[in-house]
Amino acid sequence: MKKVAIIAPNSLPVPPIRGGGIQTVLSEIAPLYREYKPYIFSNCEYGIDKLPLRETDGNIEHHRICLSGWEEFKVQLMHLTTRNYFPYVREISKQIMEIRPDIVHVMNRPWFLPILRKYLGPNIKIINHHHNHYFAEMSARKVSYYLSLMDAFAGISNFTVMEEMIKRFPMQADRCFTIYNGINTDKFKPKWMNKEKADQTRKRFKIDKGDLVLMFAGRLRKEKGIHTLLKAASTIIKKNKKVKLLIVGSHFYKADDKKTAYIQNLKKLAEPIRQSVIFTGFIPPAQMPEIYAASDILIVPSHADAFGLTYAEAASVGLPAIGSKLGGILEVIDDAETGFLMKDPENADELISLINFLMNNPDKMRAFGEAGRKKVENMFSAQSSAANTEEMYNKVLTFPDRS
Repeated sequence: MKKVAIIAPNSLPVPPIRGGGIQTVLSEIAPLYREYKPYIFSNCEYGIDKLPLRETDGNIEHHRICLSGWEEFKVQLMHLTTRNYFPYVREISKQIMEIRPDIVHVMNRPWFLPILRKYLGPNIKIINHHHNHYFAEMSARKVSYYLSLMDAFAGISNFTVMEEMIKRFPMQADRCFTIYNGINTDKFKPKWMNKEKADQTRKRFKIDKGDLVLMFAGRLRKEKGIHTLLKAASTIIKKNKKVKLLIVGSHFYKADDKKTAYIQNLKKLAEPIRQSVIFTGFIPPAQMPEIYAASDILIVPSHADAFGLTYAEAASVGLPAIGSKLGGILEVIDDAETGFLMKDPENADELISLINFLMNNPDKMRAFGEAGRKKVENMFSAQSSAANTEEMYNKVLTFPDRS
């Protein structure tokens, strides 16, 4: 069996015990590989993550890199906090040389590539897979340097591939791939098949049986548009006390649950309707299916997303979603078919109109939810993502060596 070394960002561990979109996706997709044995490298924070540095889980071999608190402090002093990924990638490189994989698959973090090339040599195939738009913020010269170190580029949406690569480097199109994030459709099953868990979750958050639940899920940051949602919800709830708003998430997953100025502002916005707004804080990924199942409409008026894992998870559960007509969101939500796309994520009046339409048309809500579930099954399942990823690996292995 061929081998692939998958390198997660140096922020959170795999599996996603403290959250993380990339960590969640890896945990769902890698177990489904058929042709490749995955070796997953991730961060293990000293004193926080109670995980072994080496662990075998099914077909996956986990390698976790953990620096002690003193080592982390020394690294930050040495590199003035800007290069504290050096020891992480250097240690990974040493372990990769022992494994001798066929492919190295780097999630995000193009700045890992120079260290990997230094240790691994020119001929091992390296794929850089972006879940964010790093290259869009870099000069063409800088991006060209990173391109010289990789064999292929992957993005989590057609939008990401276009924005990051093809618009500026059309000659690189042949080594660009779109790999959508994959949803475990068995875990994120339709809410009409998960009523018992949904009822339990509603009781947990003191939501009455007849209440209609608007839900936000994601990081509590301004670019996610929660302030717009709160303004819209405030108008709706003042007229209809049977509407509840569930705001799920924290500033940066469980790793950083601090109350930022923005979160404090959200709490102030929620004050007039405080009896109808629930801030859950961080929810572990394993509990998210029941959170979706307890809700009725997902609303994330984000200013841009490369893909929008939350929209796909909600669709898998059968929720209609309201997002913004921006970025990769357009590839997940089909406007007026599986949900709605806002023209302006800052326009609370537009959002009020869309929410009211769904609330007043329960048959449409159900139809949108059913259509969303079918779309996930056809395009965004973990099985299809795993198959497409392995197909990419096989194609990259046919590329000529670099030397």
